[in-house]
Amino acid sequence: MEKPDKVANLFAAFPADSRLKIGNVYDSFERTFLDAGSILGKYRIIEEADRGGMAVVYKAIQLDLDRVVALKVLPANVTIRRNFIDRFLSEAHAVAKLSHPNIVNIHEVVAENDIYFIAMDFINGKNLYYYLHEDKPKLVEVLEIIACLADALQYAHDQLILHRDLKLNNVIMRDNRTPILIDFGLAKALGGSEEDNNLTQTGEIVGSPAYMAPERVLGTAVDARSDICSLGIMLYEMLTFTNPYLDPRSLIQTTRNVVEANPVPPSKLAAWLPPEVEAITLKSIAADPDDRYANMKAFADDIRRYQSGEPVLATRPNAASKAIHYVKKNSAKFIIGTIVVVFLAVLVIVLNFQNRLERSHWQLVDSEDFSNAEQIDDWRVRSPEAPTLEGRLWKVEGGRLMCSGSASSYIMFPRFFTRDFKYEFD
Repeated sequence: MEKPDKVANLFAAFPADSRLKIGNVYDSFERTFLDAGSILGKYRIIEEADRGGMAVVYKAIQLDLDRVVALKVLPANVTIRRNFIDRFLSEAHAVAKLSHPNIVNIHEVVAENDIYFIAMDFINGKNLYYYLHEDKPKLVEVLEIIACLADALQYAHDQLILHRDLKLNNVIMRDNRTPILIDFGLAKALGGSEEDNNLTQTGEIVGSPAYMAPERVLGTAVDARSDICSLGIMLYEMLTFTNPYLDPRSLIQTTRNVVEANPVPPSKLAAWLPPEVEAITLKSIAADPDDRYANMKAFADDIRRYQSGEPVLATRPNAASKAIHYVKKNSAKFIIGTIVVVFLAVLVIVLNFQNRLERSHWQLVDSEDFSNAEQIDDWRVRSPEAPTLEGRLWKVEGGRLMCSGSASSYIMFPRFFTRDFKYEFD
């Protein structure tokens, strides 16, 4: 029996003769182009600031307050697709409730001539991906960034908001010093309405698979620990400059890696990495949510324990935990192996029992200890070279029945038995 392909099951609903293509859906978007100086509501466009995800971000002036803001504008051709509109508005309604120094501030949500956009703080700085590769922050800086983001996410979780799209590109380093969480485009209100909760439960995988927790890919229950896994993947990448699951050649392979792969320990890619930091990283990205930190506060607290020189709660995986993880990962093989072993053990026990049962029915009818020469007279001796008894090769010496000489010979017990019998020689 082969292990079920969990990733393939995600696409089992497609007809057998259909062709499945996976790609960046946003490539087909009709990009919004707003010229510098154009007016959108009470905002005047200064310039385009960024393109990515499902929106274009413009730097603009809010005319009534004379302040610089960022406008996140939906592409024109998705305004007819209600699911994208719902996700877009989901971000605005979720983040507008939040007020934290490490979370972008939302000013308003606007629909102007069928153009949907969000007005938010304009953050001057690089996104975390470019900051990582251009500035190459030190370990102490990396840990402080992750701890600050964990604090912000704990605040969001306390407000019953999950981010669900954490990745390096969705963090802006304000003035290259302070991390600011942006793009809650897939934010989900914990305990929200059934309609809100089903926005992304339509058979599609929405988000960035390389930063997803396995349960998100598999479509099972998602909670705050899914954000912990995504933030842990960001920490892994900032320490090693490598995403633990990303396969740039194939999106489907990246998805498989998230579900099935066992990430390479960070110290294999960064030999200088302290074991405590590696333990924190591996705990945060554990495949089983129960093995991760219980909440973002515990994650941040463990980082700060390391920073202050205190023992961390996370421990490096030992041989037992690795063995348990291996058994879980290869559960089908172990189940089959266990069944085979149990079957063989039962078979041996049954055969042994039958043998003992058979022995219990045997009765001793004759016993010879060959203590004297006359006892051999009850036996018939045959030898081609010595056919007579006088020339027999079998004899008794010192209480032992012996066959001497090099000629072939055999000895028989001529008594007649009416039932099965056995000869046993000591």
